[in-house]
Amino acid sequence: MSMVIVKPINGLGEIIVSNLYNKYPLLSLPDTRVLCFINRIFNPEKEVILAPKISLEAEFIKLDVYPYGKIALLPLMVNYGIANGYFVEVIVTNIILKDGGKIIPIFPNELISDCDYLLKGLIEKELKIIKDIGNLYELIGILHQKNLGIIADDFREAINRFEGYDYEGSLKFFRKVIEGLRKYAKENVIETKNRTDNLKDFLSKTFHLMSNFGEHTGTTGYLDEAILSREITIAISRYIIKKL
Repeated sequence: MSMVIVKPINGLGEIIVSNLYNKYPLLSLPDTRVLCFINRIFNPEKEVILAPKISLEAEFIKLDVYPYGKIALLPLMVNYGIANGYFVEVIVTNIILKDGGKIIPIFPNELISDCDYLLKGLIEKELKIIKDIGNLYELIGILHQKNLGIIADDFREAINRFEGYDYEGSLKFFRKVIEGLRKYAKENVIETKNRTDNLKDFLSKTFHLMSNFGEHTGTTGYLDEAILSREITIAISRYIIKKL
């Protein structure tokens, strides 16, 4: 599912993590990266000062002291003006290998925490919300594993926009995910032919419904439509990849 990490960032834009490298030694491979969701930034007084709610790919650097490693977040530090010693809440969901760009979900069906003791209690109160985010990004990784990379990238963009309150923008990409799944169902059998025909019909009707959510003149799409599109897209994506 994911690992939620809340650690102070140093002057080089790095956070030190433990219990990730020892669980996944393949992180020592050259140019290995991790897919992260940056949720919140805390100041030393444990106050939330920023909530970027963005995903990014970050370099993982193995340290000589086992089992520690570093996640390099300098672009985040620069873009948002985050100060040395501030705390970054990172939800790490997938490992990205250089070889073929393979994406591997980490800690399937689990949520592991690696939090600074100053914020551990606060984070543990909000694990359900964090778990939901981790579930979504784990799904992105599985879509990549199933060779549905374009759909995965559209799904990731949709979630990023939704979490960033760009509901109209998220609708466009949820619709693209549904269109991608519809094309896949046209060319492949999912479970049985009869089931596939019904799925194709469902996906076509869903796509046309979402096309009424702000895509054309005279149509509108706001928060309610974005929530509906999000829930439908998550449910049908999860179902289809389980059947592949």
